Parts: sequence; structure tokens; C-alpha cells
Amino acid sequence: MQNHLLFTIACLTTLVVLGEGIGFRPNPLGAVEQTEETGSVFEVKEGDDLNAVLQKAKLGDQIILAAGVRFRGPIILPNKPEKEGTGRSPWITIRTSQLGALPPVGHRVAPEHAEHMPTIYTESSYPAITAEFRAHHYHFIGIEITTTFKKVYDLVRLGFNKKHGREQATSIEQLPDKIVFERCYLHGTRTGNLRTGITMNAKAFAIFDSYISEVHEHGADSQALVGFNGIGPFKIVNNYLEAAGENILFGGADPQIDQLVPADILIERNYLFKPLRWKKGHPDYQQWVVKNLLEFKSARRAVVRGNLFENCWPAGQSGKAILFTARNQNGGAPWTAVEDITFENNVLRNINGFIQMGAGGREGRPTQPLKNISIRNNLMLNVAENNSKGIRTFFEIDGNENRPPTKNVEIVHNVGLFVPGHGNSLMRLGSSGKIIDGLVFEKNIFSSGQYCVTGAGSTPGIQSINQYFLNWTFRDNILVGDGNGNGNVKNYPPGNVIVAQVDQVDFMDPAQGDYRLQSTSPGQKLLGTDGSPPGVHLELLRAWTDGVAEGRPPQTNE
Repeated sequence: MQNHLLFTIACLTTLVVLGEGIGFRPNPLGAVEQTEETGSVFEVKEGDDLNAVLQKAKLGDQIILAAGVRFRGPIILPNKPEKEGTGRSPWITIRTSQLGALPPVGHRVAPEHAEHMPTIYTESSYPAITAEFRAHHYHFIGIEITTTFKKVYDLVRLGFNKKHGREQATSIEQLPDKIVFERCYLHGTRTGNLRTGITMNAKAFAIFDSYISEVHEHGADSQALVGFNGIGPFKIVNNYLEAAGENILFGGADPQIDQLVPADILIERNYLFKPLRWKKGHPDYQQWVVKNLLEFKSARRAVVRGNLFENCWPAGQSGKAILFTARNQNGGAPWTAVEDITFENNVLRNINGFIQMGAGGREGRPTQPLKNISIRNNLMLNVAENNSKGIRTFFEIDGNENRPPTKNVEIVHNVGLFVPGHGNSLMRLGSSGKIIDGLVFEKNIFSSGQYCVTGAGSTPGIQSINQYFLNWTFRDNILVGDGNGNGNVKNYPPGNVIVAQVDQVDFMDPAQGDYRLQSTSPGQKLLGTDGSPPGVHLELLRAWTDGVAEGRPPQTNE
């Protein structure tokens, strides 16, 4: 448990770092840091050259774009000498002229607000917005960003060299710094190919209260947000994020900066969604490469909390919603790591499996071992709707005798329920070897599926647990069905309860979303050392997730 304490301290340190970096909420006027001298105001109207205005602007200036006017990209953010901003706010703000018509700060914009926004668009495969190396302190508010071209690689591309450059930054000093998108609407078209909404390769990046949609491509992965050659911190708060491949992806390509791992990541109160018209069989079906909702292939010190994840089905992958798997994608980054990750107070629904995780790397492409993963107080509903397709398991944990085991995984106070009769297993374990050293699996309520905890070459239950885990704790859980159809509690460690059906758990009112336990529940005898029953802390979960679908702030902040 000492390792978990140290991990918790590391996560708290992450939040401090974010707060000292870009942990702000600007006021509706767009001035992030007000000073005595406010700088110049440029009003940009139809026919004006936005790039020329950007070249002229200095730190502390505001660029006000006329709502309803279209500006053709690529728009290039210049690197400004920091001495120009002496005595002023250090930010160049680029905002709509109808800011007062948008929802206030803390409330998400939606497509219907586009009429109050100017539009920056690309009519080629190149981005609508890009930046010079070292460009810094740009704050976009209330801008629509889109494309009119049939295939676009990014709407916003950061960390590459200017307009047409494919040259990536090779040092931290070259990265753009402190780039912010607030209450913006980024989107592709319903039938066009758009690979990425924003490529977030920056020193510090934030997006909040924004809406990204129609990100999809034939024959390739697509992402609403992706970062692989940026150091962070990254702050992603209160956004609607829609993409066919991975809604959010960190990693996925080797960084060009030596030893770089994207770090200090906050993903909070976002709605990550895939439209069902992308699913085969829908009357309006459109075929794209559909994969998962969140993937960390390279990430360090990340907090994922208060989000709503919805819709993930077998297509380009097996339907699992979340992946924590280090990948040295092209073989040139053996330092790649996924570590110190907290996933808490999230709701997932209509998914085919919860999470794949495990020590990454394969022959010729080594990585650092996965470590320090905390999965707490999450609710997973309507899981494995497809009876015979896809993963249909909550935890797919990779590993074999050739990979180092994952270290320190804490899975506590979660609820996950298969659609009755559709689940395969609670845990599907690696092909051989120890896959986790230091597992805490406590106070959870999960459907067990057909096989519950199972690994290759072992009998489901305690034999699989012993064969694949070192230094494990597995207690105070309710398992719905034992995976063998006979209710034999001896197959699992003592101190757990197995019931045959969900109604025997005795939830308060699951039809109304109340997953607390009644006093008659068999889980009430599993109070353990902290005195709480298994399952989610519902009040805490609701405090984090109420209002996320609508894009409004928590009630306590209004």
C-alpha cells in the first residue's frame, strides 16, 4: 500500500503543476491576465488579411474577428518576442465579435452557436491553423474551425514547422507554448475525411468548453485530440469530443524529441461519444475506422475524472473503450512509458469492454513497463450488448514471460454490469508469466461473465489469480455469477460474495441510476477496513458527472 500512497502524492503534484501552468479559466472578455496596459484591439472584417494582422499584433493585443465572416487558412501563429509584452497581459487573444451571444465560461458551446462565430477554414489537405516554432500565448475564443476539402489531416496542427511543413520540433524549445482554445467549434463534414481535430504537440495546451465533431477517415485512425511530440501540461476540460478512431490519443507515433513522454495531463468532465450511425446495421451507416474512446500509448502523470464515455463497439478493434498500453510505435522511442495514471469518477455506457492494459513493447520495440494505475469509483453500464462479438470483458490485461509485469494496479469501488447473458469474463489475462506485481482489487461489484477471472492454461478463479499475479489482494467484492454456473465460492479467494443474478445484489433503484446497496444486500457484510460497502460512492460520482452530457458546470460552481 505504500506504493499506492506515493502514487496518490504524485497525482496531487500533477494538479499543482497544472494549476501553476495553464490551470486557469479566463473571463468572458478574453483577457487571461489583466494588467494596467491592455494592449491594442484589431477589428478584422470581411476581406481583411488575418495573417497580416497576426504579424502586426503584439503580446497583450486582442484580435476581434467579425462573426459570420470566413477566413481562409492556413492561419499561421507567429513567434513573438516576449519583451513586446512587458507590462501587459502576455496573451494574444483571437475572439469572436459576438462573445456575449455565446454561453458563459464553464458552459460548452454547440453547433447552434456557430452563427455567432467567425470561421477559419482550410480548402486543402493542409491545416486551417498552424504555428511557427516557439509561437506562444495564443488564446482562441468563440471560433469555428472547419474544412471544405475532401481529405484533411489536421484542422489545427501544433509542433510542426509553419504552413506546409512536415518538419517536426526536435527540441522542447521549439514547441509552441501556452496555446488555448475556449468555447470553439471544430468539425469536419459528414462525408469527408478528417484525420485529426487538433494535434496538440506543445509545451502547454488547453481546450475547454468546446465542441469537436465529424472526425473520421476511411482506412486510417482518426482522433479529435492527439499528442505525441508535446511535453505538456495538457488541460482538456468540458468538451464534446467525437471521433471514429480514438476520441483522445496520447502517443501513437514516435516523438522527435529525445526522451519525450507527454505528461501532466488533465482530462476532466468531457463527453466522449461515437454516433451510432457509424455502426454497421444503422439505417444511416457510414463506414469509418472505429476503435476506442481513450488511449494512452505514451503518457505520464494523467488524471482522467468526471467524464462520460459513450458508445464503443467491435469494428476496427474488439470494442474496448479504454487502452493503457505503452507502444514504441515505430521502434525509435524505447523510453516510451504509460505510468502514474488515475481514472476515477467516470461513467461509461454502451461499450463492449472496459479496458486493455499491460506492459508494452515487443521484439525490437521495447518500452518501459506500465506502472501505478488507479481505477476508482467508475460506473460501467450496458456492457457487451453484442452477445457473440468483440472482447466482452472488463479487464484485458496483457503480458507474458518476455515482458516485465505491470506494477501497482489499484481497482477499487467500481461497478460494471454486462447486459445479462452477454459477458465473456471479468478479467482476461495474459498468455503466460506474471502480468501484474501489486494488484489491489477491492470493493467492486462486477458481472463475472462466463469465465470471470481466466488466463491461458489455468482454471478460472484462484488458480488464474495465483498464476498471473504477484502480491495481490482480491477481497470485499461482489461478483454476479461465478463464471462456472455453479455458484462455487471456493473458486475465488475468501472474503468475496458471489450471487447468481444482478437483482440479488440488492441495489437501491438501478432503473433510476441508484447503485447504492440496500441494507439487505449481501455486500453489507463486506465493509472491510474502511467501513464502506462495495460499489461506487454515488454522491461523489454524481458530483463529478452531473451536467457533463449537457456541458454545464457542476451545480456548486454556478
